[in-house]
Amino acid sequence: MSTIRLNCLVRGNLPEHAFEVEIGKNDSISDLKQIISDEKDVIAKELILWKVNTSTSEKMKFERLKSHMLSIKEVLGGEEMKSKIRDIDYYFPDDYIFLEEYINLMVDLSYGVDEKLEKSWNALKNGKIINIQQSENHLSGIGKTFFGYYLLYRLAQLNKTVIYYKENKCAILFSEKGTFYYNDIYDLKRYLYKSNVWYIVDNRILRYYNDAMTIIIYSPQERYYKDFDKIIRNVEDIMMSVWSWEEINTCRHVNFDNLSQKKVWELYEKWGGIPLFTLDYALDESKQILLQRAIDIVDYQLLKYFDELYDDKDIRHRLVHIFFNETQYDVTQFASEYVAEKIVNKLEMYYKDELLEFMNRRQYEEYSGLHKPIFEYIAHRTLLNGGSFEIYSLTTKSISKLTMPKRDKLVFNNPNDIEPGKYCVPSKKDFENDINAIVSPNMIFLMIVSENHPIHKNGLDKLIDKFINKSDESIIEIYFVIPKIYIPIFNE
Repeated sequence: MSTIRLNCLVRGNLPEHAFEVEIGKNDSISDLKQIISDEKDVIAKELILWKVNTSTSEKMKFERLKSHMLSIKEVLGGEEMKSKIRDIDYYFPDDYIFLEEYINLMVDLSYGVDEKLEKSWNALKNGKIINIQQSENHLSGIGKTFFGYYLLYRLAQLNKTVIYYKENKCAILFSEKGTFYYNDIYDLKRYLYKSNVWYIVDNRILRYYNDAMTIIIYSPQERYYKDFDKIIRNVEDIMMSVWSWEEINTCRHVNFDNLSQKKVWELYEKWGGIPLFTLDYALDESKQILLQRAIDIVDYQLLKYFDELYDDKDIRHRLVHIFFNETQYDVTQFASEYVAEKIVNKLEMYYKDELLEFMNRRQYEEYSGLHKPIFEYIAHRTLLNGGSFEIYSLTTKSISKLTMPKRDKLVFNNPNDIEPGKYCVPSKKDFENDINAIVSPNMIFLMIVSENHPIHKNGLDKLIDKFINKSDESIIEIYFVIPKIYIPIFNE
C-alpha cells in the first residue's frame, strides 16, 4: 500500500512547531487521527482535521488562528476532513506532492482554553477598547457583527457569563473560570440551561433551545428565525437599518480621516449606506467593482425571486436595501438612484415584456419586494421630464389635467436645503408618511402601489411645516402617484 507524508500543525502554534506524519492512502481519517493522537498525546476523537495548503512563510495567518474568534476555513481556506465520509486518498489524490515549506494539515481540538481571548475579555472588563480583527473574506455590510462585539463589551463590564456563537466558528464561553472554545455547542448545554447566562448567536440557525438570555443577530432571512419565533414567546425584534449619510460621514471623520468627504459621498451615491464599501473598501478597486458585477448579472428573475437573494454570498443583495423603523416592519428600496437607474434601464432594454407584466400585477406579497422601488424610479423619471398628467380629485370627484414643466432634481438631506421650483427628493425615507418628492412651495407627491395606504394627519402637518414655505398663500396640493391598475380602486 502506498503512503504519503503530511506536514501537520496544531492550531495555536507557529510553523516552526510543525510535525510530519506518514499515512497510507487507503487509510481512514480515523487512522490519521490516531497517529496524531499518539504523536501529541491527545484523545483522537477530540481532534478536528483540516486539509490546507499554506506556506510556512505566512506566519501572520497562523498567528491569527491563536484566537478562536476566527475559523481555520476563513483564514487558511481548505476543507474539514470528515471521518465517516472519505479516506485519505480523497483529500490527497495522486497529484499531491509533499513540500516541507507547506503546511498540509491543521489540527484543531474540539475544546480548550483560548488565552488570547482571555486577555481580550479581561481588557473589556476593565473598559478598554480592543482591536477587532475581521476575516479576509468578511462581507458584513452595516455592522451586525460589530453590534455583537459591542454586546460582549457591555456584558464583560457587568461580569456576566456569556456564550458567543458565530457562523462557521466554534462557540466561545466567557466565564469567571476562564475563556474556552468548543467546536460543538451541545458541549455547553449545562450553561444554556441557566437563565443568568447570556447567549449571543451571530448569523447562525438556532437549533438548540434553552433558558439562557438569547440574542440572535441575523440577516433578513426567514431560515434564521422562523423556528425560534414559533417556539419562544414574547420575542422582541430590533431592526438595524443601513446607515444614513450623517452616520457614514461621522464615522469617516473619526476613523477614516485619510478619506475625503467628496470621495465617500461619491461612493455613498452608488452603494448607499453600507459602511463596508463606502469606508473600509473605499480605496480597494477589487471590492468596488463588485457593484457593477452585481448589476451585470441581473435579469428578469430578479423580479420574482428577489427575496431569495438575501444570502451574504450573493452580491446581488447589495443592490436593494431594506429599511426598518418602529411603525413599519420594512421598506424595500434600491441601494441608490445610481443602482435604480442601471437596473431599470437594463430591465426596460432586455426584459421589457416581463417588466410590464410585473408592474401590471397588484402588489401581492410574493411579488411585492421590488414592485414599489421600480415604480418609484419610473414615476420620478416621468415627473422630472414634465408633461400633462391626468388627475382625479378626491375632493370634487372630478378628472382634470396637471401640466408640469421639466425640472431639475435636488436630493436633500435637510429640509432647509429645499429650493423652490426644483423637484426635491429626500435622501432618506420618512416612514410615517412616505413622502417621495416635494416641489416648493405647495406640491407634495406620495407614490403608492397598494390598495391600502393610511395617511397620518398629525405627522403630515409636521412635514408640511418642515418642507413647505407657507408664506405662499396658495393651497397645498398632495398628489398620490399610482399605477394604472389602481385607478378604478381610487375612483371608488
